[in-house]
Amino acid sequence: MEEKEEMKGKKVAKSVDSKDTKEKGEKTRKTASADLKEKISAKKKENAVAEKVKEKSAENEASIEKIADKETKNTTEKIKGSKKTTPATKAKNENAEQDVTKESVLAKNAGAEKNVVEKESASKKTAGAKKEHKEKPFDVLEVEGYHHLKLHTYVYDNVKAPKAIVLIVHGMMEHAGRYDHFARFLNENGYIVVANDLRGHGHSAVDKKFGFGEKDIFFESVQDEIVMLEKLKDAYDMPIYLFGHSYGSMLSQAIIQNTNIVEKCVLCGTANGSSAIMKSGSGLSKFLSLFKNERSGGGFIEKMCIKNYGKKFENGNWLTRDNAIFEAYNQDEFCGGSFPFSFYKSMLTNMSKLNAGVNKIGRKKIFIIGGTCDPVGSKGKQITSLNKFYLKNNIDSRCKVYKDCRHELLNELNKDEVYNDILEFFNN
Repeated sequence: MEEKEEMKGKKVAKSVDSKDTKEKGEKTRKTASADLKEKISAKKKENAVAEKVKEKSAENEASIEKIADKETKNTTEKIKGSKKTTPATKAKNENAEQDVTKESVLAKNAGAEKNVVEKESASKKTAGAKKEHKEKPFDVLEVEGYHHLKLHTYVYDNVKAPKAIVLIVHGMMEHAGRYDHFARFLNENGYIVVANDLRGHGHSAVDKKFGFGEKDIFFESVQDEIVMLEKLKDAYDMPIYLFGHSYGSMLSQAIIQNTNIVEKCVLCGTANGSSAIMKSGSGLSKFLSLFKNERSGGGFIEKMCIKNYGKKFENGNWLTRDNAIFEAYNQDEFCGGSFPFSFYKSMLTNMSKLNAGVNKIGRKKIFIIGGTCDPVGSKGKQITSLNKFYLKNNIDSRCKVYKDCRHELLNELNKDEVYNDILEFFNN
């Protein structure tokens, strides 16, 4: 009897804990989304004030011009309407008219000079503003993700009449700052862009321990981006699209199965979880975990994939035919390097299970893209096979494989073509 009472007490306590945890999680999510909400609210107020000042200035200028025109007209009519017709008076009136005309011309010239000065000043200010916008068209926020991790986040929302928001999920061994050019392109075409350094990457890596999560970095990163999507939904009232590259595209395959917030998704430089390579990699990681420490180096698995990709390319450049981009990548402190075994085990294990949840994707539209020289997508084979798998399961999917392109399509020599294809997909 006492044991039953004790078990009953434990169940009640567990129920209370579960309720408290749920309420705490909901409260945390709402509080964490406040940073984005406050930023947007402040920007709207700032824009409204600027618009009012602009309107008031225009009204004042119009009033001044109206008064000046009226005074000139009255003076001229008064002189012309004079009844005194003596030669002296006539001459005086003619002189007066000339004076008025002269004053009008002078005033007009002065006004023109003023306008020129004001226009030059405004032009300088605009040039300065454009220069500032060009240098930094984004805001940087530390947004709270899964388990309270601070995610270094770029928000490109200086867009007039935006159509939608695009969340960019970058690849492994890199960071969100590398997507600046693409983000600006989307801005120019009516899209707000948000991109954060993933868990274990860039400025989001705790103590610069790259590739490390808590226990299961792939799962945790998916949760980070879902939290980000929820905050974007709370902060903005518009459709939300997803762009995932490489490792980020694999995360995106999981994200679209676990949230209804995303309407469209681009999977760039991706891989198919059902492929023989992915399944064998997953099996190998499970076997090696019997002998390896979770925090040890990537070792054999890293050599088989990342370190092996560049062997068939000149200078090891498997990323892009643009060598300047590859050189910049190698000089970037947040790019390249080596990741721990735990990262590869998490990625391969989760990826090999992804296609089992295809029915959770629903009515989302998907665009899969890759290059014929990209080793990650088996030179385009995994791109087409994933697309066929989606179509077979009634997913609205299409794909395109770009000839001679390597892994980073956004940094390829024909990036304009790629940009416009993605834009067309988002627009339609």
